[in-house]
Amino acid sequence: MVRAALLLAFPTLLACQTTQLVSVWSDPAARAVDLDKVLVVARTGDAATERTAEERLARTLPVEHAVAAHQLFSDAELANPAALHARLVQEGFDGVVVMRVVAVESVPQHAPTWTGISDFLGAYIHPTAPFDMEEHVSVETTVFSLPDDKLVWAGLTRSVDPRSLEDAAQGIARTVGRDLRRRGMLH
Repeated sequence: MVRAALLLAFPTLLACQTTQLVSVWSDPAARAVDLDKVLVVARTGDAATERTAEERLARTLPVEHAVAAHQLFSDAELANPAALHARLVQEGFDGVVVMRVVAVESVPQHAPTWTGISDFLGAYIHPTAPFDMEEHVSVETTVFSLPDDKLVWAGLTRSVDPRSLEDAAQGIARTVGRDLRRRGMLH
């Protein structure tokens, strides 16, 4: 009975563990950053993907007002840091979260098919075991404080076989938010 319950729960447990924080840096002087209004920027190389990621991150981040960059700014405006900074301060933003995809890799996962030594020896001489491919998506997320005009947190996450962009963005936002709260950087 216990084994059956574990087998039923296993896919759910795996789904919860698809995004991990691989590395993180935070400004030691930045303890509590009061981020109430944050601009969310996603850089993937594809405009439609960026819009979707920004919207998902904006909905999931644990801040009061998170706004997807494409809702307020054109790509040309986002490419002009000085003008962008001035407008963000003027409109009452106190932070910027930038997410960018840094790597997408297909990683083979071996699935042996033998059941006994004769199967093993046959597979060793004539390899026939299939390899499943996992997709690993590495994303850098950075958090900037506008009042302090500096980077306060940066992290690299790895998502394994995200079912969709929405799932990956939600997993990243939860993982990043959890680390920021743990460090006392978000309330």
